[in-house]
Amino acid sequence: KGWVTEAAGNNWFVADGTVGFGPEYIHDGTYSAMIGYTFDDNAVKLRWLYSPSITVGTGGTWDFWTYYINYTSGSGLWPTDIYYVFYKGTFTERTGTAIAANTTILEFWDGEVLVANDPVGYGNNFYESMVSVDLSAIAGQTGVLAFVYSYNDGYQMAIDDVVIGAPTGGIPEPTGYEVYRAGAKIADVTGPTNVTYQDLGFADGLNTYYVRAVYPTGSSITSIPATATIDANPKPGYLIGTGGTSATLSWFQPYKNPPMWYAYYDVNESTTTIDMMDVAAPKRRVKFASNAGYYYPATIDSISAIFYDWDEGNWGGANTFNIRIQAAGGYAPGGGMLPDTTLFEALNLTATHLQEYKVAVVPPVTRTSRGWAVEVEALSATTGNPGNLAGPSPDADVNSYFYYTTEASYNYYMVLSGGTPAEYAIMSHIISSDPPAIAKSGWATAGQFNSRTTSVAGSLGNDEKIEGIPYYDKRTKTIPAVKSVKAIDYYRIYRNGSPIGTSTTLNYEDTSVTVTGDYTYAVTAHYANPVGESDFSNEIVLNVQGGGLEAPAPITTSVVTGNVRFDWPDVAGATSYDVYSSATPYGTFALLTNVTVSEYTYTPTATKMFFQFVSKNSTKESPKTIEVKRSMTK
Repeated sequence: KGWVTEAAGNNWFVADGTVGFGPEYIHDGTYSAMIGYTFDDNAVKLRWLYSPSITVGTGGTWDFWTYYINYTSGSGLWPTDIYYVFYKGTFTERTGTAIAANTTILEFWDGEVLVANDPVGYGNNFYESMVSVDLSAIAGQTGVLAFVYSYNDGYQMAIDDVVIGAPTGGIPEPTGYEVYRAGAKIADVTGPTNVTYQDLGFADGLNTYYVRAVYPTGSSITSIPATATIDANPKPGYLIGTGGTSATLSWFQPYKNPPMWYAYYDVNESTTTIDMMDVAAPKRRVKFASNAGYYYPATIDSISAIFYDWDEGNWGGANTFNIRIQAAGGYAPGGGMLPDTTLFEALNLTATHLQEYKVAVVPPVTRTSRGWAVEVEALSATTGNPGNLAGPSPDADVNSYFYYTTEASYNYYMVLSGGTPAEYAIMSHIISSDPPAIAKSGWATAGQFNSRTTSVAGSLGNDEKIEGIPYYDKRTKTIPAVKSVKAIDYYRIYRNGSPIGTSTTLNYEDTSVTVTGDYTYAVTAHYANPVGESDFSNEIVLNVQGGGLEAPAPITTSVVTGNVRFDWPDVAGATSYDVYSSATPYGTFALLTNVTVSEYTYTPTATKMFFQFVSKNSTKESPKTIEVKRSMTK
């Protein structure tokens, strides 16, 4: 309360999750202070948000949380500049000298410099760590503290949970801390310097935490709450299987993707028909980013391009091209762009009309935390041939495989030979896409995948159809859910909605089907700390043949020294036999014993008894034999 900003439109304002850019811009509670990246009056470059007048104490700090952006994969690089200042004037100065005399710049965040110093994280801070500004240089002075946003077409920004203060002296060190989740204490942490805690008892969804410091005289007030969104029980995926005499199943651990082709298109980053119709500019580029659905590190073992000739020939022989993988150079300190880095290239390849050219990347390229671009360079610079994704029509106005839907999304569509559709024509094949760590046990891995070793030209297979993914606007940035470190105990396999077994590997064979038919299978993951079961994986339907064991038959009986002996032929596949008995033919047959040979001797305890027999092994058992009656009298 008490913070002031100018009244002009498009300035600092109170964001509540609906006004502004969404709830992710609020660190805690209901509101935050926010500013957009465009203004009604762009002539005023500096926008102030300042505190009430305060006198700064000795050892004071200015602590706050910020949602600060320089770069997103969907919208690219837009460096954001912000000043953190102390001002002791009256806002009536008329000269720059007078304003400077009353202003102390405590910190200045130059977006370009932050990006250059942090090429992986780009200087972004999505409420990931608190900012603390030292106020010792202005101790004893009276004035206001101000956030001064410098308009330079950067990103939007938010400020939340601001605390300004200084120690008053005489406060002892804490003896420990109390950690709370959802208002209830969950742990005591001993010692003043132990300031971390790992919670294994979290709930699925949003978890809210705060901490109290413990002193000899009591506990402190609560800290500023922190929240974490946890996918507590992530499910396995990509379940596949084959039927037949048994059902053989395999799947991938949560957040692990199988090898597949990926395509991503961002109108701000890619060079295609949308922003380049000039045939004399032969390079066509598509940028890949994790919005496409994979996880880092991502290993690319193949790239591909699809070609199209309007005359349905081969461009009059002008059909050679280069294809390469490039890493964007990024923003250079002081302005401009750093040069791209070529990670792989294949030169002087020959394109064929309506074919996909798949190029093996040897050795495979691994990107640990940043995206990449696949570039196709047509070697006929004057004609831009061979034509692919960016090739214009003969009238230089439209593209036969550029498809525009309701003016809201961008997709590309071509039909290859054989009628196979391909919505994108420049792609990457990723063979490993490692998830965040969720398993403590070493068994929960999907194994290694073989890389391609040769380049091939041919049609895209039906199982390799690429789905279009819309580009992201920089105004719709969202934060993905946090993935927690958890232990997978095992996987549970379901058939027709009922559990049939478990596995500590990523495969399972169901040999217990006794009746031939179609069966629906799904898999869940079971977790420890806390205990939980995931939702079902995708379901698959398999036709499985009934493979039950035959019942023991025929049963022969004989009397040996007053006992009854039963004999039958060995049953193929059986490892033992259950023997059931009942005093009446319509009563309940109870399990009497289990034998591992094809005979059983019964010592009479009644004058009349009825028997049934079952052959079995570790996974199957036969139906019971027909009733066998034996009188105990001679």
